[in-house]
Amino acid sequence: QIPAGWAACPPTQPALAGIRADQGTTVTTSGSASIIGSPPVLIDASVTDSTFSKFGDVTYTQLAAMANITLPGQNFANSIGPVVTSGQCNLTVATNWGDGVNPTQPCGSYFPIVHVTGDATINGVQGQGILLIDGSLSVQGGFQWFGITIVQGSLKTAGGGSTDAHFWGATMVHDSVNFGTNQLSGHANINYSSCAVLKVLESTGIVTPARSRGWVQLY
Repeated sequence: QIPAGWAACPPTQPALAGIRADQGTTVTTSGSASIIGSPPVLIDASVTDSTFSKFGDVTYTQLAAMANITLPGQNFANSIGPVVTSGQCNLTVATNWGDGVNPTQPCGSYFPIVHVTGDATINGVQGQGILLIDGSLSVQGGFQWFGITIVQGSLKTAGGGSTDAHFWGATMVHDSVNFGTNQLSGHANINYSSCAVLKVLESTGIVTPARSRGWVQLY
């Protein structure tokens, strides 16, 4: 998917699996829920614990060490959103996580790495970049995130209201037996977007130029 308002996105790539999960995982739906992908659900034995801790040459610990913003686990409520002061994106505000909804605005070019060291609950409003959650993540309301999300615990979403999407980009959830079950309900969507992923990787320095080809991807 291409996020609304995002210019200079290449054509969408071939469809990937809607959900890719380890062996032994059970995926169920009810009501009007739908899983779209090719295939919709892929049970893949290559998904292991290291899938959520090592990404090419970069580890989860290294990404966390690179974070622009590190916060303890908490209920953020509706506090997450872009902050503009005197026409400039205010990077000193810890709850300013960029502006993926309005990419042409001052915070539209700000793609922080955000590291939350425990469980997080977020109701609104929006952000972009790389979101690292050491615990579990509960998303309520119409919160939208553009980029990469890596959750070491479980993911639960609900609500959405008039905002149908919570995530644009790539969402990885470890969800070990210690945490519980992932649950998506209400107007909650998780959309894969290669455009959002590449934009974030370029903007955070996780990809570097190479002579032999356009880019070397380190994440």
